[in-house]
Amino acid sequence: MFIRLVVFVLISVIAIGCGATPTEKTDSTQGESQPVVESPKTTTAVPTPEPISLSGTGDHLSSPFELQQGVMLLHATHNGSRNFAIKVLPEEGDGSELSVNTIGAYEGTPAHPVNSGSYIGLKPGLHRLEIAADGDWNAEITQHFWTQGETIPLSTSGRGDGIIGPVMFNAGTIPLKGTHDGSRNFAIEIFSADGKDMDLVVNEICEYQGSNAIRVQKNAIIGLSPGVHVVVVTADGEWKVDIGD
Repeated sequence: MFIRLVVFVLISVIAIGCGATPTEKTDSTQGESQPVVESPKTTTAVPTPEPISLSGTGDHLSSPFELQQGVMLLHATHNGSRNFAIKVLPEEGDGSELSVNTIGAYEGTPAHPVNSGSYIGLKPGLHRLEIAADGDWNAEITQHFWTQGETIPLSTSGRGDGIIGPVMFNAGTIPLKGTHDGSRNFAIEIFSADGKDMDLVVNEICEYQGSNAIRVQKNAIIGLSPGVHVVVVTADGEWKVDIGD
């Protein structure tokens, strides 16, 4: 658990580099929509609970909503010109998450693990969205209990924050190649569908091209175990991710 906490702190520190201010997570292109990209094949997924859809203009604090153990997806849009930020706040205790923190127009899908036994991510229970905006915005919260996922190899491309999957990983070492042409933080994280496992595969600033290993081990204490996972991309530019040989 300590190692996972250190990784989370490193993400926050590195994201300040490459000209970004400490309050910015991504920097969207002014006036351009950033489509959310998911993997080309859709597999079995049952949303529970029902999606929660919110919309408004300017700052807003939502009513409480419940999160169950698993993965929370948050699809958000904004058409303003100033800071746009979304925080997920627990009704009780610690464990808030900054989902979006950017300037100007935005469209993307950040994600968070929800797990009662982890020091990072969210814990099951009641939460609210705290939204800071100067324009019109939309937000939709969904959770899925995936039992199946795409098989690898697979290749996905997109722009801005997005998800790939669900993807089925078997035990072994799986190659991952990534490219990014943006100017801010580029990260690739992998969450297990039950929210218990997490691995930070890529965490870089600005343009990126490289290859890394996804290590999947049976009964892993740290890292990933075999099963269904979601690949979460944080980016401000065009990206491509290839998983598997």
